[in-house]
Amino acid sequence: MDGELVVCDTESGKPDFAATMRRFQSTPRLKHTPGLTFVAFDILSYKGESTRSLPLMKRKQLLEEAVQENDIFKRIRFMEHGFVPLFELCRQQGLEGIVLKQRSSLYHAGKRPKELWQRVVVYQREDCFITGYSKKEVAWTLGVLRNGQLVPAGTLKYGLTDTIRKKAFPILLNTKVSENKNFVFVLPEIQVRVRFRHWTDEGYLRLPVFEEFVQI
Repeated sequence: MDGELVVCDTESGKPDFAATMRRFQSTPRLKHTPGLTFVAFDILSYKGESTRSLPLMKRKQLLEEAVQENDIFKRIRFMEHGFVPLFELCRQQGLEGIVLKQRSSLYHAGKRPKELWQRVVVYQREDCFITGYSKKEVAWTLGVLRNGQLVPAGTLKYGLTDTIRKKAFPILLNTKVSENKNFVFVLPEIQVRVRFRHWTDEGYLRLPVFEEFVQI
């Protein structure tokens, strides 16, 4: 089978990214992890015969025949039509999104052709202040206002084109307040809007991407 190991919240049943990372980065490996689940996406062989050349919906049928669900083994849920309501439901429930697949698509090992599969991510958005920039790579540190105070929100690396950086850099140079060996820290005078996956347990944005300037 093709699938993924995830750690789900034991109360809501939703995948917990932070708990999953803790589980697989732990040393030594944890012997028991509440909520650890294998989710099967696809079936590659059945009763000794390869299923990779069968269309997707036939493989889905075989997967349902072959797999009996229990507390630690699940099948991925799917809909043949009406993916927009499903996507909106994922947004409401705080899930990461959906994958669109052609019904007739065969199984492709490794990287799938883009025209056959398309990931549709549920993004959140936040307005953040630039609080510094990296000395070693193209990256800005971010902060957000919480109860009137600016608190760290992580580092922005994606979406920073040459045009965007050139627009912000003169202001960053003129508002420097301190630095260390890795970063120069600046006054929070530039505000940007970013999209991101979710907030981590540590209070940082996961995979933020620049969208636009809010204040500059």
